[in-house]
Amino acid sequence: MKKYIHLISPVVGIVLLAILVSGVHPNRMEEKPKLDENTLYAQLDKLPTVQELYDAAKPILGKHAKLFVALKVKETGNDGSYAEVLRKHNNLVGMKMPGARYTFAIGQTSTKYAIYTNWFESLLDFKVYIGKEEKKKKRRTGKGFSTDRELLKYMYGSYNTNKEWKDGIEFILDNFQWE
Repeated sequence: MKKYIHLISPVVGIVLLAILVSGVHPNRMEEKPKLDENTLYAQLDKLPTVQELYDAAKPILGKHAKLFVALKVKETGNDGSYAEVLRKHNNLVGMKMPGARYTFAIGQTSTKYAIYTNWFESLLDFKVYIGKEEKKKKRRTGKGFSTDRELLKYMYGSYNTNKEWKDGIEFILDNFQWE
């Protein structure tokens, strides 16, 4: 069972997404869905604002939601306007196509960036990535990443080796205000 747990987490995320999209609480199935054009999950093809992205990431990534949003801002800009990998392939944080782990990606670009059906799958894939890296760290040290800074320090060297990238993420973490 332990070896299949990494498959369960993404499924749980999709079930939660379905519940959020429907607007129906599982214990009140008689209620009508409460969807309108402003509902975040109703339009997965539209890039969310930074605050909407943070709100969507909090229940899925927990303590690492801020890091995910900081990565998104650093990798693709606040509005995604200067990132082709985001605009064409829904890749919020510049994830490369993994070779040996489960992924939500449906393919890869010629430069090996992951391609997603929508931005939410990019978020879920980042959750899978963090989970795998956290398992590795727990095997070595007995504990996972306790803070965004600790995870960023780990990522700097495996995910990205550019010091300006790391410094930019730290600046965003220190200065961007999330509610």
